[in-house]
Amino acid sequence: MRIWMKKYTKRFLCQKFFLFLLIALPFFTYLYSYAVHQKSTKVKVGIVADKDNVFVREIQEELLSKTGMITFCEISSEKDMIQKIRKGDLTCGYVFPDTLKKQYENGRYEKCITQYRCGGNAFYLIAREAVISSVFRVYGRQMLEDYIAQSGLFESHEIQKGEISQKYKDNLEKQQTFTMEINKQNFAKKQMGDYLLAPLHGGVAFLILLAGFCGLALYRKDCGRQIPFAVTGKWRREMSLFSIAVPVALMTISGILSELLCGVSFLTIKEIASLLIYDIIVVLFCDLLSAIRVKEGVIWLFALFYLCISVLFTPVFLNLSVLIPWAHVLSYFCLPYYFLNAAFGGVWQIFELIFVGTLLFLVNIWRRRRDCYGYEL
Repeated sequence: MRIWMKKYTKRFLCQKFFLFLLIALPFFTYLYSYAVHQKSTKVKVGIVADKDNVFVREIQEELLSKTGMITFCEISSEKDMIQKIRKGDLTCGYVFPDTLKKQYENGRYEKCITQYRCGGNAFYLIAREAVISSVFRVYGRQMLEDYIAQSGLFESHEIQKGEISQKYKDNLEKQQTFTMEINKQNFAKKQMGDYLLAPLHGGVAFLILLAGFCGLALYRKDCGRQIPFAVTGKWRREMSLFSIAVPVALMTISGILSELLCGVSFLTIKEIASLLIYDIIVVLFCDLLSAIRVKEGVIWLFALFYLCISVLFTPVFLNLSVLIPWAHVLSYFCLPYYFLNAAFGGVWQIFELIFVGTLLFLVNIWRRRRDCYGYEL
């Protein structure tokens, strides 16, 4: 059996198309990540604010006037800003409510301003300091102006000058006025907003699926040639699994290497577990298709059709289900959909991936017990 495993590995490594995918994936991934990182060296921050509110407008003007490493720009709506952050056009964004000053006057300083950002980028911390300092200056100036207007400073200038300084000092020391907590909305992992990781994970998922179809096509080719281990003998049932698992494992190694070359944080427990479960699902899915005795050309036609459907309805590249809501049902038939949801989602998405794998495993067990190897087409 080991001899056949080595033979299958050598056969795949000798196939020019498959070998090109294994080598080209890390290379092009590195070039892609380099281009994206070069693009994102400039910190660009979006601002959504109510123009009719004087206090918010002053903060906005203060931020827009900043020059240097950070560039603030005005965005028309919160929805547009979120889309720009997902695409990587903005590092992060801030939404200033029109009730901001009233909340500060009522003693509420936490989570009054909403921040949107993508994971894997620490530049938002620099922008956060700039936002807090601008709010500090504008609110401090307005507070001082209001105090002067109510106290009659110009009638007793020497006395009021000391009181104003003390008031300003007390607020700084006690941190009652200017200490604030921004309401963070990190939607990147939940909604695949990281413009670098999402396409990379998507590309790896599709190539692993393509590798599974390559193994399936080779197995059907061996069956057509009446190679003994593929059609008869003790290892007949397991041979389809091995012929599919070998290219899937090779492509997975290439995918992990590609992620590491990008310098992104990929090797988390959740993502590694999602990838391994996805590999098993691809092997089980292709093994289930091996029950249908068709020619190699039919396998490739089905693979092309299935991959096209996955590209069109998986939320990484085109995702037509956004434009056609009812077509979202088709995404449930695409294996990359479950892997990407698990990689970027929460616990429920991981259980969803495990459920699909368990379902395919039970169907395979049932098929093998009945020795259901399909019909000639």
